[in-house]
Amino acid sequence: MKATILPLLLVGLLAIWAGMPDATEAKDICRLPAEVGPCLALIPRWFYNWKAKECQKFDYGGCGGNANNFKTLEECQRACGGRG
Repeated sequence: MKATILPLLLVGLLAIWAGMPDATEAKDICRLPAEVGPCLALIPRWFYNWKAKECQKFDYGGCGGNANNFKTLEECQRACGGRG
């Protein structure tokens, strides 16, 4: 039984590790432009402006867009390290 559990545990740990975004991937998100999306809502959100090196507010349309879209300034700063 122990011989079966160890390989399953290793496979599980590898699956978890493979699914985690690395630091490079997270920082790539921070380089995406603010994207309103095709919908017409005006939802206040934050994005990281990598040229200005700070989090900035924008109006999100409510659908579509990209991952550089945060509900709060704190969330943006935590993800991208900028100061708004």
